[in-house]
Amino acid sequence: MTEIQRYRVVDVRDGYELREYAPCTVIDVEVVGKRFDKAGNAGFRPLLRYISGGNAASQRIAMTAPVLQYHAQDVHVVSFVLPDGTTSAPSPAESAVHVREVPAELVAVRRYAGSTGEAAYLRELARLRAALARDGLHE
Repeated sequence: MTEIQRYRVVDVRDGYELREYAPCTVIDVEVVGKRFDKAGNAGFRPLLRYISGGNAASQRIAMTAPVLQYHAQDVHVVSFVLPDGTTSAPSPAESAVHVREVPAELVAVRRYAGSTGEAAYLRELARLRAALARDGLHE
């Protein structure tokens, strides 16, 4: 079974949840200049190679969920959360892959089903932002 990133639900609100995520280690790839629908795949492949043993230790690492994606203009960051308890991630073999520590954080999460395309992403992001503004919360 795929490990899910650890979190605690702090509050359930109309249209979203507030979650506190535990500190974790992630690997990222920044994709610049690709269209939204191509950026996820372009970032996913080098991350998959890393966890499949394409790292300095040739170490295989279990896949976790979710795969994180951040989009801003023409810059997209795709991230894998490493398994809970990872204290020392092997150095990447590819210069595009970066390892970083993420502290505990409070995150607003809106679940939605269906398309993961740009139009759906932007629509759901607008709904999340509207709900946060309604509740007096800021990004």
